[in-house]
Amino acid sequence: MARQSFVPQDFGIILLAVLSTCGGCFPLGMIALVYAFRANECLRAGDEKGATSSSQLAMIWAGIAFVCQIVLAVIYALGHQTVYNKH
Repeated sequence: MARQSFVPQDFGIILLAVLSTCGGCFPLGMIALVYAFRANECLRAGDEKGATSSSQLAMIWAGIAFVCQIVLAVIYALGHQTVYNKH
């Protein structure tokens, strides 16, 4: 069975990158956004290999941004809880 390549459809990858930028770790989300726009440009130019590579990188960076957001939120919640439980 041949491995299917992942080619972004319309603005799905861009939306994911924007959400990771707004709701996640901003610097990592911006990297995802750059790769998402690059994937979109490659797709429009007919470069399927470039679009696949860029979209995979965009998804990786968006995932990293979301994970960082969750980790930071947990650290903040635990720290916030610890500070208010001392009183």
